[in-house]
This record gives sequence, C-alpha cells and structure tokens, in this order.
Amino acid sequence: MKKNILKLVGLLVVSTMIFIACGGGGDDTPSEEEKIEISQKGDIVLNLGESTEIEIVKGNGDYYIDIFGEGISIIKTKIETKFILTATREGEVSLRISDRFSKKLIVKVKIIETRPHMDIWAKDFLIDAKEKDKSGIWIDFNSNGIREKGEDEIEFGVRKKYHSSGRIYGNVSVLHCGGPNLHNIDVSKNPALVELHCNNNFLGSLDVSKNLALVELYCNNNFLESLDVSKNKALEVLRCSENDLRKLDVSKNTSLRILSCSMIFLKKLDVSKNINLEFLNCHYCCRGSDTLPNLDVSKNVALKTLYCNFNGLTSLDVSKNTELESLLCHQNKLTYLDVSKNRKLKELYSYSNDLSCIKVNKEQFDIAKKYPSDWRKGKAMLSTFCEPGKEK
Repeated sequence: MKKNILKLVGLLVVSTMIFIACGGGGDDTPSEEEKIEISQKGDIVLNLGESTEIEIVKGNGDYYIDIFGEGISIIKTKIETKFILTATREGEVSLRISDRFSKKLIVKVKIIETRPHMDIWAKDFLIDAKEKDKSGIWIDFNSNGIREKGEDEIEFGVRKKYHSSGRIYGNVSVLHCGGPNLHNIDVSKNPALVELHCNNNFLGSLDVSKNLALVELYCNNNFLESLDVSKNKALEVLRCSENDLRKLDVSKNTSLRILSCSMIFLKKLDVSKNINLEFLNCHYCCRGSDTLPNLDVSKNVALKTLYCNFNGLTSLDVSKNTELESLLCHQNKLTYLDVSKNRKLKELYSYSNDLSCIKVNKEQFDIAKKYPSDWRKGKAMLSTFCEPGKEK
C-alpha cells in the first residue's frame, strides 16, 4: 500500500515538473510588444519602378510575406527582418506579414506614377522633343517602370514601327500616332506636349485638359462625342472634323488661328472670341439637322479662308473680313451676298444658293471675268449695284 502511494506521489511530482517546463498554466500568446511592427508607419506609397526597404522591428521570427494583387516584387535580404519591395505596376497591393506564431500584419502599398509619360497602345508612331529633353525619353516595352537597355533607342522626328507598344516616358513635345488601329490614348500625364496628331483612328474619347502647353491638335476622323479644349489656352490649331461631336466650345481659345470642324453634329458655332482666327472650315458642321441657324464672323477680322458650305445658312455677312481671300459658301440658302469690301478675295464658290445677284467691286468684276473657275457663282450675276431685295 505504501509502495503504491509513493509511486503515485512520484508521478505527480514528475507531471508537475513537465507542466512547468512546458509553460503550462501560462499564456503562450505573444505580449502586446511582440505583435508585428515595421519601420514604416501607415500605408506605403511608391512610384512605379521605385524600390524601398521594409524592416520588421517587432515580431517573433520566421517571417513570411504574402502578396495580394499585382504590382510588387519582393526580395528577402540576408537579414531576416529586412525585405526589398520594388513597384512594377500602378495600383494597390496588400501585403500580409506573418511570423512563427501566426501573428499577422496587413500593409497596404499604393503604386503611383509621377514621372511625365504617355500611353498610346500602338507600335507605329513618331515622337519628338526639345534637344535638352531627348536624353530623358524612353519607351517602357515590358511595362515594369524601369528604364532598361534598348528602351531609349529612339529616332526622333521619324515615324517608326517599334517591336512593341509601351508607355513613353519623358517630356515629349510632339506625338504623331495617326491610325487606323488606335482605340485608346492617354496623354494627360505629359504636360510638355505641344503638338498631337491622332487622325484616322477609332478614338471614342480624348482628354487634353492637362496639356496646357498644347498648341496644335489634329484629331480628325475618329468617334469623339465630346472634346473639352477649355483649358488649352495656348491652342492655335484645332482640326476635329468628321467626329460625333454635338457641341464645341472654343470661347477660351483666343489664340486659335486655324479651326476645322466640318462634318460633325453642331447646332451652333460661336467663334466671336477667336479674334485671331485666319482659317475656318465649318462646312456641313450641322450634320443631322442640316441647318446652322447663324454664323457670325464679324469679330474675325483676320480671317483669310472661310468654308461654310452645306449648312443651310440664310444670311452671311463678311463685310468686316477685309483679309478674306477664299470664301466657299455654296449649297446654302443665301438670298443676298456682298463681297465688295473683301478686296483680297481670290476665290468664291457661291453656287446652289437662292442668289440672283452678288455685290462685287469693279476690280472683282474684272477678275471674275478673267478667272471664272475661281468664281463659281452658279446662275447669279455679279454686279456693283446689288442691294438686299433689289438685285438687278
């Protein structure tokens, strides 16, 4: 009996020792200071192509990082608590840092791009730049945001077909990417752009609101339903014909010299603020309604060329346009036309109107006889005596 009792006591002592040695009765969860912490506070923001070091300053060892999303590569250093992050794609990524006790820390990483660039999704294009900017221009063919060998082999000022499309980095001042296969283009992150040619493509939208240095914009023959050029106050040339535009506001573009907006769907066109305008092509700009209620060019005293045919115009006053050299106003509903003040006029197409007489000066009368192919007036006669409602 005594032997059994001694055996039982001995077993209890051994069990107690094992329990204590194993930490029995305590909490094996790490204390507050053992939760994982890193040297950075809050979310991490990286520029595309940039690298940064993450250091784990608190934790329990045996660290592992899971990546949720795309855009980050991780290299583990020789020091267990340090990792190198490299941003490879714009966007947001979550990192989950775990340790041997399954403690976890979620870190959010935002990858942005602040370097000037353009996305054009085309292989065939022309770019040019100021001489001082050329060394900083390259094409990111593999989309990793890192300048690599061969990506700066660019022939400036020459249209070239590259082996791959890619983001164009640097202060590009000229871009030609005329069609016919381009569906998207983003030039909003390139404030240095001065000249953009993207005619004959399938563009449904085009944002140039951030391109404040833009001087020339050519976007003819696309599928644009809207075009905001209100911020482009340096704009001198705008050619946006053959699109699906329903309105066009050029009131802020006071430097505009050339405007071509033919074959679109306007219900009105106001060029009264464009006092520097020299060339205006708005023929058939009211496609769909066939009638442009009014065209006031009285403020455009520098105007040399005016094409306003196929608009259903019932009146047209060009008396203030003394610099006018070419006037195409055929296929309208004009009943009176006076070009006698336009002493520099060399070309007039006014056929297919309701005109019986066109008022000219003596010099124009003689020129029209000498060069009849430049004065296509239909059945209307030329006279120095025509008056509204009193044509002779």
